[in-house]
Amino acid sequence: MAVLKVTFTKTNRDKLAQVLWVLNWVSVVTGVTLFSLGLFLKVEIQKRRELMSKEIVSVPNMLICVGLTACAINFLGGKICYDCVDTTKFLRWKLLMLPYIICTFFFTFCILIGALMCYSMRNDLEESLFLGLRDAMRYYKDTDMPGRCYIKRTMDMLQMQFQCCGNGGYRDWFHIQWISNRYLDMTNSEVLERLRSNVEGKYLINGVPFSCCGLHSPRPCIQHQITNNSAHYNYDYQKEELNLNRRGCRQALLEHYTQIMQSIGLIVLIIWLFEVSVLTGVRYLQTAMENVLRLGDPDSESDGWLLENSIADTARYNFNIIKNLGKCYQALTSNQKISIMKTSIFSLLVRASLLAVSALGQTTDVEELAKRNADFATRLYSKIASSNDDNVAVSTLGATLALATLAAGAGGATRAELLQGIGVASIEKDGEPERIQTLLKQLRETTAQIQATGLFMKQDIKADDSFSNQVKQFYSADVENVNYASGQQAKGSINDYVRGRTGDKVKDGVENVDPQSMAMLISAAFFTGQWLQPFNVTFTQQERFYVNKYNIVQVPMMLHSGKYYLAYDPTLKVGILKLPCEEGIAMLVLLPDEDVDYTYVDESMTGEVFRGWVAKLKKTKLEIQFPRFSLKQSNSLSTSLPSLGIKEIFGSTADLSGISSVEGLKLSEVVQKVNVEVDETGGSVADTSSNLFMTPLPPRLTFNRPFIFVVYHEATKCILYIGRVVDPTKN
Repeated sequence: MAVLKVTFTKTNRDKLAQVLWVLNWVSVVTGVTLFSLGLFLKVEIQKRRELMSKEIVSVPNMLICVGLTACAINFLGGKICYDCVDTTKFLRWKLLMLPYIICTFFFTFCILIGALMCYSMRNDLEESLFLGLRDAMRYYKDTDMPGRCYIKRTMDMLQMQFQCCGNGGYRDWFHIQWISNRYLDMTNSEVLERLRSNVEGKYLINGVPFSCCGLHSPRPCIQHQITNNSAHYNYDYQKEELNLNRRGCRQALLEHYTQIMQSIGLIVLIIWLFEVSVLTGVRYLQTAMENVLRLGDPDSESDGWLLENSIADTARYNFNIIKNLGKCYQALTSNQKISIMKTSIFSLLVRASLLAVSALGQTTDVEELAKRNADFATRLYSKIASSNDDNVAVSTLGATLALATLAAGAGGATRAELLQGIGVASIEKDGEPERIQTLLKQLRETTAQIQATGLFMKQDIKADDSFSNQVKQFYSADVENVNYASGQQAKGSINDYVRGRTGDKVKDGVENVDPQSMAMLISAAFFTGQWLQPFNVTFTQQERFYVNKYNIVQVPMMLHSGKYYLAYDPTLKVGILKLPCEEGIAMLVLLPDEDVDYTYVDESMTGEVFRGWVAKLKKTKLEIQFPRFSLKQSNSLSTSLPSLGIKEIFGSTADLSGISSVEGLKLSEVVQKVNVEVDETGGSVADTSSNLFMTPLPPRLTFNRPFIFVVYHEATKCILYIGRVVDPTKN
């Protein structure tokens, strides 16, 4: 199911594109801001480079690069959003949009990294300052040594400007010789004694340079023999704060840089939030515009979303990709691994981009699965429809999920036969054992239909827990035990389950139960057309419906005038009308010409033919009359599946060892109960009286003879239901 799906009208899409155009230009300004902040920070660090053991350049360089990238990306984004107002101009950007969004995502992620680096820089800076200040104090006396002569001036200016002293405090000066030997009187016995008393021959004193003196001291600065109270008149050595700067220079510089970094980090974080909002808007615009192209009508409503599948499914899909990449890496030779390690950063980014493409574009796999499953859907319908001349309703997706549930516990030829039968065997890939299950789950959640799948086994047959958990996770299917020996009790248990899972929409799952059954597979589904263009119940009236030449019935015929998608297949001589529903679902209604038998269309329908019908649809002004009907169909698939190549599950050679360890386990029956209700209801009731009586009437299309309907998911072209209405007055 799509994450945070929003429906956009043409006006809303245009406004979104215009707002994003403005915001992208604002983002160019934020890019200049990021560049300026990085440059400012680089200059600030460079000012005191000689007081650091290593240059901290990662953060400013990151901000400079991100700022320049922001200018380029958002300039391009502004152009794209400006052109999205016009659908024809959007076509030139369609292929570029997804790579652009991926690059913008990585760029936005880099902004967040830059903001976090601003807050995490303190530890590296503290270590660099500790070592740098230690060396600077050590070289303070070397005023006559090339390369160090400036250190004394730098330290003095630092201590006066920041009112600090030493590395961690003024006492640090007590442990180093900060007075050059050339200023010492070597004839003085006290000086010589101090030099001899130190093992390293250093002249250490309990004094500090003059620059440590407090600027606001109320008396002359005492910088020598600081801890000797008797050496000074009326001096309390415990009150040095009145005389010297107590704060260490490392702390002073850390506070200075921390304040700068926190301010920059906050600004960068705000810019990141702004860029995320712009990226979110661009993603909505991209998906909404692509859905417009799918619908073929620039003025129609379209859905936009952040992810077309749930976050969990997206994460699982990407995890499988990463896992497979890891396996491929393990299989490489040592030389190949070394070659990969030498790959350029640009190449790695390209690979990461491709990985992100697979994350955002994984619907391609779902569409491929739906495409292959469409052949099974049409063949199953044709087989069931050929067995009678009455109304027919088949939940093809429900049948697929039910058989996939069995495949999860089947092995060997039985599993291969099931997957081949529902048309998804070719989707399997080595190293992705749950690929089909994952894609079917995405398909099930995307279409959001009321489905129930239950495997009911004999009371003394225990299902494997791993199988039960797996089918529950992927197909929302349940495994239960019933007492087949008591037919009425088993029937009641199954029907209670069906009613509970469908919200009482489908009441009776089975009518009869064979006491000798080992296992029954039950599928139940319910569909009601929630039209995007609801019919007005005021205009519904009794009209004739021609079941055949000799049978005419009166049915409630609904009426609506509006813009619809229409097509005609000259080969099969059938008219095609699309009735859009909510949640991205549509009903394709097929009306054969009067001289064409509907069974001919039943037999000719294939997945390719269905996709051809959808591709031919063109929007036109039309008035339609469509009968209200309700179908309640029960299909025994065990009579239809063998002719579709699915036989083993019913025979003694069935391999269902993944379901239970009981030998000889086989399926006794596959039953599907389908309810389809079509009436005037929709998302909202529209008053169409003015359209009918105040403007010229458009051409009218009346469904007053047998027709076929195909309910499908528009984005994936997944067929959900196929049915035939021969007599709307019957169930």
